[in-house]
Amino acid sequence: MGWFVEKKKITPRILKTILFIILVLSLGVYSGFRNSEDDIFTNLKLSEINAEVQVYRDQKGIPTIIAQDLNDLIFVQGYEFARDRSFQLQIFHAIVNGELSEIFGSDLIEADVLLKALNFKLIGIKAEARLDDFYFGLIQSYVNGINLYFERHEFNLPWEFQVLGLDSNLWEVSDSLAVQALLSYNFDFANFKQELVRLQVMQQVGVNRSLEILPINDIMVKQYLQNDSSSYTDLKTTFFDPLANLFRRSDFQGFSANSWVLAGSQTETGNAIIANDPHLGFEIPSFWYQINLQLSDNTFNVQGFAIPGFPFVIVGHNMDVAWGISPSNIDTIDLLYIKNNKTHYFYDETWRKFEVEEVDIHIAGLPTSKRVIYKTEIGSVLNITDDWYVIKWTMLENVERDQMTRAFYQVNIAKNINNVHEALRYLTAPNLNFVFADNSNNIGAQNTGLIPVRKIGYGFIPKNGSSITEAWLGFIDYDNMSYLENPNNGFIVSTGTKLDEKNSKSISSDLLSNYRNERISNLLADTTELKGESNVKLGIADMEKIQGDIKNLAAAEILPLLISDIQEEIDFTSDQHLQPILDELDSWDYKMEKTSVAATIFATFRILFVEAIFSDELEAHTIRLVINDVLEPVSGMLITNKTDPWFDDINTLNRTEDASEIAYNALKLTNENLEAKLGDNIENWKWEKIHLISYNHVMGDSAPFLGGLNLGPTGVNGSTFTINSFQETPKLVNNEIIYESTFGPSFRLIMEVNTIWNNVIGMHAPGMSGHLTSEHYDDGYGEWLTFTYTIWLFNPIDVVLIQELTITYSHGEDNE
Repeated sequence: MGWFVEKKKITPRILKTILFIILVLSLGVYSGFRNSEDDIFTNLKLSEINAEVQVYRDQKGIPTIIAQDLNDLIFVQGYEFARDRSFQLQIFHAIVNGELSEIFGSDLIEADVLLKALNFKLIGIKAEARLDDFYFGLIQSYVNGINLYFERHEFNLPWEFQVLGLDSNLWEVSDSLAVQALLSYNFDFANFKQELVRLQVMQQVGVNRSLEILPINDIMVKQYLQNDSSSYTDLKTTFFDPLANLFRRSDFQGFSANSWVLAGSQTETGNAIIANDPHLGFEIPSFWYQINLQLSDNTFNVQGFAIPGFPFVIVGHNMDVAWGISPSNIDTIDLLYIKNNKTHYFYDETWRKFEVEEVDIHIAGLPTSKRVIYKTEIGSVLNITDDWYVIKWTMLENVERDQMTRAFYQVNIAKNINNVHEALRYLTAPNLNFVFADNSNNIGAQNTGLIPVRKIGYGFIPKNGSSITEAWLGFIDYDNMSYLENPNNGFIVSTGTKLDEKNSKSISSDLLSNYRNERISNLLADTTELKGESNVKLGIADMEKIQGDIKNLAAAEILPLLISDIQEEIDFTSDQHLQPILDELDSWDYKMEKTSVAATIFATFRILFVEAIFSDELEAHTIRLVINDVLEPVSGMLITNKTDPWFDDINTLNRTEDASEIAYNALKLTNENLEAKLGDNIENWKWEKIHLISYNHVMGDSAPFLGGLNLGPTGVNGSTFTINSFQETPKLVNNEIIYESTFGPSFRLIMEVNTIWNNVIGMHAPGMSGHLTSEHYDDGYGEWLTFTYTIWLFNPIDVVLIQELTITYSHGEDNE
């Protein structure tokens, strides 16, 4: 297994089937395109409904559901989600049950083996057992809504079902609860990757030097790594993410976000403001589903973004409180290597026999594959590395307060920030930072999840799973986790960095870049750049500017330290053809604007500069994995010591290079690279030419003849290090820089917290519908690209007056 899995396509058998159906049964498929998104009846009588429910849709197809009964409300949420996102539900059901090969063929066998080893379904079953009757009833209502939609549309499901020859899978309560495990996998497994990447660097340059470029501030953690250095030298560190292929992403990509809350004392209206833009993969349809859920007696009125397969709203506001999310980067995973002889493993001074489970992997159009999962006392062996690793993960712990249904229901009905704080006690996964504000002008933030208490050591590298000393003793009590309330500075920012110093030894050392956090904090603390003068109150328009900000603090930090040095090298060598390039950088405002030439030059230069610094001591694939993380440490070296040993090329004899020479050579390579890629006219070197994003449907690469499944590629503003963040995983292939902007802002939301909620704006890409022929398949894409916000209607009177009533549900015998 390699460290990187090349993107694969659906098997030739499926591709032939697609072609055959398209050519021979095109009329039938077209019928599926149309009918799958429409009900025959605008007045739908259902025995499952207790009282009338009305569904309104706005110009973007976003539903507002108004009901008289809570279970009816949640039932219709499930039904309407299935109407818009049937195939997405099929994919999520397959993931939580380890059945992707039944849909996409043999390319996803390894993904199914991993998913069956992690056993999301069992996690969901255990979560179901922890539910009391009230919360179970709500989840059951949601699942019933999904299933009734599938049953009523058995013969006119979306085209993906018809092309792939699929029947819909009915959902169970445990499937809906298992979605929590999928979220945690997506959000938490970046930590798994970080452990192996850190180990790679340690193996290649030693512990002390690895800490120079992947720093850890805590002295005890440093000492632990230094003292434990002999135990991992022979471990293999190659890995791959079996789900990366499905979601068109890099391995264990993780989750990022910008979120902040500004107190009313800092705003123009005197009301708190929350801004949030979570960063996820560019998928069609979106991971998020915008919705407005309202009970006519006002006991449950909430608006925001829901997720596939789970009820309520995950990010948004109710009548009293608003909230947003970002990753917490808690170290929830220990990767454990175990001594074994293929039949037995060594644990706690004794050899124990593996528990062996044979699982059936059903493959579309092929015989069933028999695979073996090896289980130990501490977990299952994973098939994502070349070594026998067992994972210890908080999501696999059966903890009583792990009740995501209870947590989000209580957040959805919270009256104040204290209610939110108490509700989040029951959210043990995924690990998040919440920011929130209430109508009484209180603001706060809460770190959620489970933080392991380790018997010894820390979880920053793989650990010896054969030793019982690596066991967990329990979890940090919720009341001892980070919680902020009404800070003196009047705002809280969370971008994946820690909220405070609490439990800092348990926060992943590989935090997402501090550049975004620093930039947001600076703009909020000093309003000069936004307003032209300091100490001025801020408003919604200012939050829009911040979300769209594209100033690159990494460039602003590094370039002034190098410009004059490179100029001296140019003057000395007479390489005057480099002068226009250097002039572009010297006069640049550090904004990653898509029409900027300097942005292109810097983005290329910084990759080649990092490559030149480390290529003599780190392997090429390792450099790619750390190429974004090491930029801050490199900046620190430039400030303190431009003759740091890292700048010296150990392969050159009788010479000692410094930062100036390395930077000069990197600029020469930048010129060569961009001339080869974009031509010798520097005016054509615009950032939008190489900084491209695409939204991808899971079948988009395999069925190009359908046209329009994928969106893009499109050139965009921003970069990894800007607030308007697009996480690139650049790589150098045959001296050519290749960018892969695989994820970025999945929605943008700004909420003023007042009693009438008349100042909530947002945008969401690519669209609400997963149906290719729907006008709402991609009608949010253009607004997302151009930063065009839409005002959200919350008052039911406004909804009824302005939006279209699309369907009324009532109790009765089912329409046939």
